[in-house]
Amino acid sequence: MTPTTRQKQGLTADKSVKVFWLPKEVSQSHGQGTTPETDSKACTLIAVLLIHNCYRSKVEFSTDNPSTHLLSTFSQSIEEGNKIYGKLRDEGMLKVKYLNIPEALTAIKPSTVTPVVEWESFFYDGNMQETLYKNLSGNLERWYKRRPPDAKSDANVVVLANLRAVVLLFSQKKGVVTLMDSHGHCPYGAVIALVTSNSLETLCRWYAEQLTRDTGPVLCYELSFIYCM
Repeated sequence: MTPTTRQKQGLTADKSVKVFWLPKEVSQSHGQGTTPETDSKACTLIAVLLIHNCYRSKVEFSTDNPSTHLLSTFSQSIEEGNKIYGKLRDEGMLKVKYLNIPEALTAIKPSTVTPVVEWESFFYDGNMQETLYKNLSGNLERWYKRRPPDAKSDANVVVLANLRAVVLLFSQKKGVVTLMDSHGHCPYGAVIALVTSNSLETLCRWYAEQLTRDTGPVLCYELSFIYCM
């Protein structure tokens, strides 16, 4: 089922970030395999599954609204990620509650058709609100200059900070950046934020502020560039 959305303007003064809050039932904390006692920590799995599923199903991106195709792919990825996480947990295969990128990529292999690989990963110390855009844009420039010859997808970046992972999906052709966050945000569920490529700095500022409000100061983070072969 494709979830409905409720639109709520981002809290930045700039109106260029369009934020779409999904119902509270649409998040990694709800659905198959989750209970109050076994809350899902599947965000890294969901992020890399989104990269695969959006590429494989040829999701079209827009800054106007998230398409029904994108919404259904988001719901599918949350369900798949929770299922994989629950299986790992139940079989005692989780060394820690939160998977890193290499662990997540290994875990999704049986569920994917197209290979999903990490190009490079970058770790940063420092206040995310002050440094995210600079570090992200600099590495994006490197990606487009040194794009792997076997890369069939556009750039995708998983941002990991304060035990949370979200994914940025870039569409160079459309000039669109889509942020997808599978966590619940009371009283809402997951969230999607859309901007044009030239408003990436505003999106970075919005997300860093949002994450800081939700989890506290972000003083270190990782940017993982991932693509489909």
